Amino acid sequence: MGINFTPLSNKVTIGGNTFTVTALPLGVVRRHLAPLAARFTGGAGVMEQDVFDAMLKFTHMSVSKADPGITVDDLENGLMLSDFAELFQAVMSVSGMTRRDIKPGEASRQPNKSEAGETSTGTSQAEQGGHIAILTPS
Repeated sequence: MGINFTPLSNKVTIGGNTFTVTALPLGVVRRHLAPLAARFTGGAGVMEQDVFDAMLKFTHMSVSKADPGITVDDLENGLMLSDFAELFQAVMSVSGMTRRDIKPGEASRQPNKSEAGETSTGTSQAEQGGHIAILTPS
């Protein structure tokens, strides 16, 4: 049994080119992007070859979903390093690795019920004043 889903995507214009960056699957994010994010410096300074190769691989994976004709060579030969770093950041963002709607030092807001949906398990109930009564088995 396979899970089919329609991933999030965003159009970005970088280096005079418009790309549709598509979110990468959770497995790629967990196994590859999360460990890579700690080593990514945003294009400043010297970049390790394995970091650059992984960035190129996963950026291509993202943009080729919407444009199957685009090649790794197209990315390497058509973008400057700063453009490529910006495109990779867009891939990370659409894949859930960064939050653009929160300013540094600002807490994220909690979704309201219409955004989050009703997900009650019957183990707790909201009381007046916003307090939650937790029901525990006796």
